[in-house]
Amino acid sequence: MAKFVIPVEKLGPPNEEGQQLFRFRIISADRNRFSQYSTLFAIDSTGQIFPSLSSACAIYATGVLNIYWNTPSIYNVGASAVGASVLHNHGTDWKAHDVDIFISWDSGTFEYQGRTRDNSFSVVKLGYTTARVIGQMASYPPEINNIFEIFDTGTVNLV
Repeated sequence: MAKFVIPVEKLGPPNEEGQQLFRFRIISADRNRFSQYSTLFAIDSTGQIFPSLSSACAIYATGVLNIYWNTPSIYNVGASAVGASVLHNHGTDWKAHDVDIFISWDSGTFEYQGRTRDNSFSVVKLGYTTARVIGQMASYPPEINNIFEIFDTGTVNLV
């Protein structure tokens, strides 16, 4: 039986429960015959849940809030994690993971701001005095979930 391994950085974001959903089909070598799709499978994505927490820096200057952090390389850590920790080693894509950014302006509700693969994010916002930024490993749909959180800036003054 053939065995396929897909690196975690090539997978799409897991669902809100930290699971990867997938199905497959078999295609002949000459690509003329196709099987039906398999049933839907769900597996825990231990390589994207419970990341090591990272320190983050938020700098506000002339209407632009800039956030910088280090993407963790170790996942599946902490009291809620199950099984062994996972160390990512992506070669040239070292620590390259999509990160969802959520910002609370003036202690309001958190708003989804976007997704980035970089270790930084900038947003232009005027008229607010404070902000709090949470970054987490990408999930689908993008919503705040502590099993993916990698940093929390705490309250940042914007004046």
